[in-house]
Amino acid sequence: MNVNLKLVLVAVLLASVCGFAANIEIWSDDMSSLDDWTVSSPDNVGLIDGNTKVQLNSWWGANGNTGYLSRGTGELIQDETEYVAIFLVDSFSDGKDITISVTDVDNGGADIATAAATLNGNGAEYTLDFSTVGTENDAVVGNEMGVYVNGGWWKNFAVDNIKIEEVPEPASMIMLGAGGIGLLARRRKS
Repeated sequence: MNVNLKLVLVAVLLASVCGFAANIEIWSDDMSSLDDWTVSSPDNVGLIDGNTKVQLNSWWGANGNTGYLSRGTGELIQDETEYVAIFLVDSFSDGKDITISVTDVDNGGADIATAAATLNGNGAEYTLDFSTVGTENDAVVGNEMGVYVNGGWWKNFAVDNIKIEEVPEPASMIMLGAGGIGLLARRRKS
């Protein structure tokens, strides 16, 4: 076995033992269009920066609406899976809280996981973890996953990107590492 293959197998084993496996992106939206989104009001939500971000602003207009976005992802929620949702946000009103959520589209947009995120500068990344491991969130398995962002009153911010990733199961990575060790041991006997 050549030295390069041995190094790759050792790296895989270390990654599995230390938990350094990369997450797998299953859905993302670069916010260049509002086509698939439900928006609170055209007065409060719009594309900015050459159609690269969606601004939510409850200061616009006199209609009394807050700025919010929601949409389904088309991804079905899998059993025994850990997820992380990542929201990239630019703030025009630092220190104020917005709501970010992952929702169950098939259950009327009910929250699966939600958090208040405090606006803090441009390019801030807010993460939201949720899981279907064990009995956690059993009721949503097989349903469509959605995302929701709400600024509430007197907020001004822009969403730059949203993505959802699966977190690799540690057992799979350990099996991959063990298989690599088995190959190394087999080659040494030859």
